[in-house]
Amino acid sequence: MQFSADFTYVTTGVMKLRSHKNACLLDGLWRVEYPSESGRSPVVIRVQGGMWEMRGSRYWLTLTDPSKPCFVWRGLGVVQTCQMPPTALAEGDCLLWVA
Repeated sequence: MQFSADFTYVTTGVMKLRSHKNACLLDGLWRVEYPSESGRSPVVIRVQGGMWEMRGSRYWLTLTDPSKPCFVWRGLGVVQTCQMPPTALAEGDCLLWVA
């Protein structure tokens, strides 16, 4: 890769996106639904590299145990986990997250 003399732009070269290093099994679009008694409306989130934003806050999945991913609700400190199914996820699959 070759940069301009003042390093403000690339003059020649190729950049290749390598997302597989940060890819996560849960990457993609998800519909977040709450228990009906909460009165909250569903929200659509996009998980990329195990990270997403929702209502102005960023969240990260912890994948120490890939069969049981978890995350912490910002400001609440509540940890939620889910049990991954034994087979690959398919479009329309649901995951139940519990505290």
